Amino acid sequence: MNKTVTVNIGGSVFHIEEHAYEQLKQYLDALRRQLSGSEGRDEILQDIESRLAEMFNEKLQHARQVITQAQVSEAMEIMGRPEQVAGTDINEEPGATTGSTSSSYKRLYRDADDKVIGGVCSGISHYIGIDPVWLRLAFAAAFFIWGAGLWLYIILLIILPKARTTAEKLEMKGQPVTAKSIKDTIEEEVFDIKARLSGEKPKNNRSAVSNFFDALGAILVAGIKFIVGFFGAIITLVLGALLLALFFLLLAMAGWLPGADVPVFLTKYFLDPVHLNAGIISVGIVVGVPLLLLLNKLIQRLFKTPKLPKPVRLTAISIWFFGAVMASFTTLSITREFRHSATQKNIIPIQQPTGDTLDLEVLPMEGDVSGGIVISSSPDFEITEKGDSMIFYDVKVDIQRAAGREFELVRICSAKGNTGKVAQSRISSIGVPINQTDSRLLLPEGFFLPSGSLYRGQEVSFVLKVPDGKSVFISEGSEVIIYDIKNVTNTLDEDMTGKTWTMTPAGLECIGCGLPTLEDEDIKNTVKEEGVVIIDEKIRVKVPSDSTKREEAKDVRIRVGGKEIIHVSTEE
Repeated sequence: MNKTVTVNIGGSVFHIEEHAYEQLKQYLDALRRQLSGSEGRDEILQDIESRLAEMFNEKLQHARQVITQAQVSEAMEIMGRPEQVAGTDINEEPGATTGSTSSSYKRLYRDADDKVIGGVCSGISHYIGIDPVWLRLAFAAAFFIWGAGLWLYIILLIILPKARTTAEKLEMKGQPVTAKSIKDTIEEEVFDIKARLSGEKPKNNRSAVSNFFDALGAILVAGIKFIVGFFGAIITLVLGALLLALFFLLLAMAGWLPGADVPVFLTKYFLDPVHLNAGIISVGIVVGVPLLLLLNKLIQRLFKTPKLPKPVRLTAISIWFFGAVMASFTTLSITREFRHSATQKNIIPIQQPTGDTLDLEVLPMEGDVSGGIVISSSPDFEITEKGDSMIFYDVKVDIQRAAGREFELVRICSAKGNTGKVAQSRISSIGVPINQTDSRLLLPEGFFLPSGSLYRGQEVSFVLKVPDGKSVFISEGSEVIIYDIKNVTNTLDEDMTGKTWTMTPAGLECIGCGLPTLEDEDIKNTVKEEGVVIIDEKIRVKVPSDSTKREEAKDVRIRVGGKEIIHVSTEE
């Protein structure tokens, strides 16, 4: 039974046997002593520890979870003896390689130390062994083939990892990852940095072509950074404006912003207090939290501000999920309020006019001109709050044939609720004023609901039934209430006002108005030139009145049932 200890190697925690730990500790202490005079000693030791951690992780993936003395010995053999790392081993043969070469294979990385844009070409050049200049020229040429070079470069930039550690840089170049190679690489980097700072020429001399591409890449990167920064600033301003608009929307929903034109389904006229408060909170969270996080990310990128702590980000995500759940339950609860519907039809007694014509006029709603607060306004739906009630401007009037010899008026009211009984109770609260004086019938343009009532699909419509042979005069301004009234001339609702319409066997007709009938309209729309038209089993011949074609019209013949009929018509 061996005693184990827990140790942190290269930022990773391992369980290691006690004897193996002592052996590894002695090895690292010896490296530290040998590298006491080296440039970048701490960075070299850190990279060596990171490489040891990688090798131990590879071993633990396929074996037991404790590092043994044998595994430490194998890792030390690969990395090399401390004397070899420092170059003080007098027994080392000239040209001998320090450490094992088992890991001397190439891996494909992006070379961030020799990059123009992202180091893609440099990384590939190390892997295949050619000058990166030729790869850059190939990508530049492929750019003119429908942008293939650009898209390929972007894909490689995304999928290829960047060589960050010294071990990864050595693997990228196909060099063995040993303690000595790590030391030599870091010392070379330190020398190059010092050379640049002192104005001397660094070791890794580069060609004029490479320097040109570096300069070109620097210009491109600077241009891209400027464009990204510019659009980032615009997006930041847009996000700030959206957050401000969301803030005012929530104020309007809460009723703290008088005069705001907010959709009725986001106000207290559609939501009860529980739904309203839940809606305000959930909308603020579901929309506001992502906008705030995105705005913070943009500000962080633009102004290099510190990143939000992880607990803050996790808290924000948790709050967003809470808001999403609240929004789902609130939406489901509101939807249940519209599950059932109820309709009530009533025959409203009206006085029969002394003559055969009934005048249909609009009854203005009391107080709708002044003193009312418009809650929602649109061409099809308007709500006004007046005193202790609300006015819904949404009444429709239709005109149909009466079964008897008297005028009839039918009122149809409907509403919705979570149960049929609740929907029926909402109908009883609808107030519909009607006024009649002799032959003048005034129907309202809206209906009343008590203040505090919720809109749940309440609707009011009228059907005025006119007997055969009797008429109705639709006064000017009634287009706000009449809706899709069928008539024999197919006249639009707004064109029916100011005229008297008589109920005939064919339907509602404006006699003497000179409006084209449906039959005439069919002929007009069907016949563009001279020809024969058959409508409702009637045969009509249309020929032009032009004198040069009248003679041709004399030869028009129609054969029906084996008999020939000669007919000429000059009507247009």
